[in-house]
Amino acid sequence: GFVAHGTASQNCTEERTDAFEVIYNLPHTAAVYSSVQDPSLLCATADLLYFSRKEGKLGYLIHLKGLNGTTKQDVTFDYTNTTDPSVIILTVNKDTSNPIPSISLYSDYETCSVFKYEYSSGQDQCILYVDRAAVNNIPPICIGKLQCACGSAFPLYDNATCSNTDGSV
Repeated sequence: GFVAHGTASQNCTEERTDAFEVIYNLPHTAAVYSSVQDPSLLCATADLLYFSRKEGKLGYLIHLKGLNGTTKQDVTFDYTNTTDPSVIILTVNKDTSNPIPSISLYSDYETCSVFKYEYSSGQDQCILYVDRAAVNNIPPICIGKLQCACGSAFPLYDNATCSNTDGSV
């Protein structure tokens, strides 16, 4: 697979974004790049389930396609807000004992977003999500922002692989 690496010529200024605003504008996404190799996320898509800025809560249903020997399943991502608009706390499948700080590193509020997940294991993971209509036309700045923030970018989505999975775009 193609692995993209950041270059020094990129503008790597951090532009943290309002996580709730980003998610409100990107309700149906596909995970297209990850900073670490993560077979479970190959061809993964996400759909916004609920959104309440007033309550400071939102949730996605993540559709894992079960490729490369991983489990095909739907996973709930529930988020709550913090005092920092760029940081939301992720709970996976209602497991409140393992909250995961999630930082909204970049978004164009239209096509893409980059989120960084700070796992308790110490292994951070950044994921580039794009609107499902844009999986074949990802703005280069979106990939660049992932590389700037997190180094490598391993591809998670390509038509040849993902068009054969249920619920493809």
